[in-house]
Amino acid sequence: MDNANISNKLKSIARRNTRSTIVAYAIPTCAYSAFAVALDLTSTSYYYFLAIYAFTVMFIYACDFYIRNVDNFTYEHGPKILIIQTLYFAAIFPVWLLLLEEGRAGGLLFSLTFLVYTFAYGSLKTAIALNTFVSFGYMFCCYVAIYELGQTGNFFNEVLLMTAYLPVSVIIGKVGSELATKKHSVKNLLIQQKETHAQLEETLKKLELAASTDELTGLLNRRELNNRMTYELNKAQRKHTKMTLLILDLDHFKQINDTYGHHCGDLVLKHVADSLMHHFRNTDSIARWGGEEFLVLMPETELKESEQVCARALASLSQEEFYYNTHPIKITASAGLCEMEHSTDPELAIHLADERLYQAKAQGRDRIVSS
Repeated sequence: MDNANISNKLKSIARRNTRSTIVAYAIPTCAYSAFAVALDLTSTSYYYFLAIYAFTVMFIYACDFYIRNVDNFTYEHGPKILIIQTLYFAAIFPVWLLLLEEGRAGGLLFSLTFLVYTFAYGSLKTAIALNTFVSFGYMFCCYVAIYELGQTGNFFNEVLLMTAYLPVSVIIGKVGSELATKKHSVKNLLIQQKETHAQLEETLKKLELAASTDELTGLLNRRELNNRMTYELNKAQRKHTKMTLLILDLDHFKQINDTYGHHCGDLVLKHVADSLMHHFRNTDSIARWGGEEFLVLMPETELKESEQVCARALASLSQEEFYYNTHPIKITASAGLCEMEHSTDPELAIHLADERLYQAKAQGRDRIVSS
């Protein structure tokens, strides 16, 4: 799985979890608030509670918009989003409890909902810290309600609920911590899969490259050129086109090796390969056929056109300056050219081009023979 897929997967999970809070907070904010208003547990108008919920929905969609527009979303974005959401609900929670007045004991349902959502991303330490934070927030609201607002009628029930809330919240924290551990395990597994996949892809590319190219020059090898020739012949049959085959052999290459050594000979072969790649098209297939011999397959090209291209390539090769340890070396090549149709046998075409190559050698080298 590549980076983009992992990012989209994590982004989808984060957006789904974020949007689900709209439903989660609808229960305490809308349903319970309506219950408190109906039973006269609060004198606050229900429109205030609806306003809180509407503001919360806008906040959730703002978070969703942020997640959607992050270019490369990773697991590390989760805690950042959690902090933002925690700060928001930490601010809205006491306001909502105070508005509930005598019905604020039921606000613990809101706390539990909040914690269940939160612990899915946290750890046991986070659970304890948030439990403590919520507990102090709740007790502060009780203090304000009792001593400042004179709402003492439900105080005993609030103490009982607070006592029951603490162990329940610890259990929720433990479950959430285990869930977070599993999420971290999944994250590590995804990272390992990503690394393994990247290593396998790199190894596969190296194997494919080694199987199809010449190690020294980087050109195609004999096996890959044969595959290309079969493919181009089939294409020529469909399009009713011709192609040409060039066999090129360096002149006096053995003398270069004997005089300057095989390292110099390797550098000459690389130089010739670069020169050929520069003069032929990207659609042409250039291969090191063996030793100092090269083969070029030019699809959808007739003999007259290819003669001009090959002549320019050989002329350029003979004019290019090549030095080995300050010693100038003259590089020339002889070549045989053959036109192929879809019905031409590949072995016959190579044989004809090879015969013409030897004719070029016999005529004095540094030339092309095409007929």
